[in-house]
This record gives sequence, C-alpha cells and structure tokens, in this order.
Amino acid sequence: MTVFHRLNVAAIERETPDAVAITLRVPDETEIPLRLYPRPTSDAQSPGQR
Repeated sequence: MTVFHRLNVAAIERETPDAVAITLRVPDETEIPLRLYPRPTSDAQSPGQR
C-alpha cells in the first residue's frame, strides 16, 4: 500500500540559472522507509537546447 507523507520545504537553493535544489524537512516523529532503486539519470533539456 502506498503511503504519502506531508513534508515541508526547508530550503530552495539556486544551483545554476536553470536548476534549483529543494531540501525537504522530515518531522522527527515521521518514520519513512526508503526504497532506492538504481536507474538511469535523465538529461532534461529546455526546448532551446535541442
């Protein structure tokens, strides 16, 4: 069963003119099991970069 948790944004940092890093704040009382699966990364491009 899928369970969703409400998380707060702790910080938004500009990495480049086209990218930001979003840091989420996980409450201490929230236990979130993480499942990590290897997968290829995505090379997202804006329409002008093609």
